[in-house]
Amino acid sequence: MSSDATPLVSPLPHRYARLRIDAAFVYTADPNRPVIADGSVLIGEETILAVGTSAQVDDFERDLPAAVSGRTRRIDARDRMVLPGLINDHWHEASALRAHAGMTVQPDDADTAPSPFSNGADMRAVTVLFDNFRVITSAMPQELAYLAALQSLVSELRSGTTTVGDFGSINRPNTLATATLQTGIRAVVTSYGIDGVCRPGENSFVRTRDTAEVLDQARAVLDRYNRHSSGLLRAMPSILSGMSTSDELMLGASELAEAFDTPIATHLAATATEGSASREIFGCRPVERWHRLGVLSSRVVSAHTAFADDDELDWLLDAGVHITHSPQRYGATGENVITTTRQILRLLSAEAPVSLSTDGDPLPLGGMPESMRMGWLAYNEAAGDSTVITPMRALSMATLRGAEALGWQDEIGSLTVGKKADLITVPINDFRYVGMRRPLQAFLSAGGSGDIDMVIVDGRVLVEARELTFIDERELAEAFMIASTEFARALGADIPQNS
Repeated sequence: MSSDATPLVSPLPHRYARLRIDAAFVYTADPNRPVIADGSVLIGEETILAVGTSAQVDDFERDLPAAVSGRTRRIDARDRMVLPGLINDHWHEASALRAHAGMTVQPDDADTAPSPFSNGADMRAVTVLFDNFRVITSAMPQELAYLAALQSLVSELRSGTTTVGDFGSINRPNTLATATLQTGIRAVVTSYGIDGVCRPGENSFVRTRDTAEVLDQARAVLDRYNRHSSGLLRAMPSILSGMSTSDELMLGASELAEAFDTPIATHLAATATEGSASREIFGCRPVERWHRLGVLSSRVVSAHTAFADDDELDWLLDAGVHITHSPQRYGATGENVITTTRQILRLLSAEAPVSLSTDGDPLPLGGMPESMRMGWLAYNEAAGDSTVITPMRALSMATLRGAEALGWQDEIGSLTVGKKADLITVPINDFRYVGMRRPLQAFLSAGGSGDIDMVIVDGRVLVEARELTFIDERELAEAFMIASTEFARALGADIPQNS
């Protein structure tokens, strides 16, 4: 793997010896000082040196020696908010699946069919779907894998995400790692953690992969990327779904997480039918199975997790399992995760660690700002209480809570002195903000991913004035669509030849 630039990707921009963002509304996600009006952030290379009012940062700066190389770059941010970089701790790179829809535009949605996750989901069919994704990954040409990884990661950056946690992707971990280093984003990569299926109409688990081989691949990813020297890469094992994994794989992945001191990613009690299907095939419900195996712990980061019974909920809380929710997904896929069980409200009231995320990128779900909006609106509606998720709590769930889930909270997740300089800026100077008392609330109400105008990761300005600084976004999109369309045709998709 090389981090050298390719003809498509320019070298990442240099860091400034000093970079100061002035006079903004600074939302820190630091519980000790969550918001600063007329705030400033001072960065030295990749590290936050000072956060406070402009006057406080002035005082701090006067006591510093002159910048090592050149003058301090100053950004007047009187018309902007400054937020910590958003952390998408539950994400799947699957851009290659967009090819068919992207090249056969269909403006009418009259033939919309239920997704595999609608009506409580058919979990047996879902395990077959997950197994087929692995086949697609194996067949994908390396050029497409690389372009898909770039396309997915720059999409995350453009929407304000500075860190992604890969839960298992339709791509290769080596390719994702290469694209991570070339785009400058942070990522936790993983291998595809399944070793079997539960076929429709059957009450048995059938292995489709050798468990030892799956664990060896996971160990190889951990050996190569966990706590990478770049500071941008980490790794973790994945159990994509308990319905797709043997006991041996679950135990082995848990042992790897312990040995490498990492989180372990999974989807647990995610659908209404998962409990009954798991009982029929494995003899117990999903969380109960993890509990019996002794692998529930604070290392576990579980997506969705809305269909646990009372005993299972107690086990999750006792173990300190981190829950990540993707509220903008559930309506798009027909999953009644929020309103049916209201379990997210129980988790929040119990002070469980809960974060926000986007889930996979083939769906038109938007980015982390949209997840924050839906978290704010949907959970308050379900509770009938506008104080359950405030906009500032939604921001914390999209930043600091995500950093905690990925075990990265000592370096990222809040605008705190000594942490890495990962931050975004949002202009608040147009019609949507006139007369609004609370800028962050106005952003969640009427703004979105397209409003992010600057993204800084590790002290590097990767997006400025809504443009990527190291790659031509339009050139990448064109190359990606050509490669993905060719792949779709090779798989037999019905795409017009003149597209």
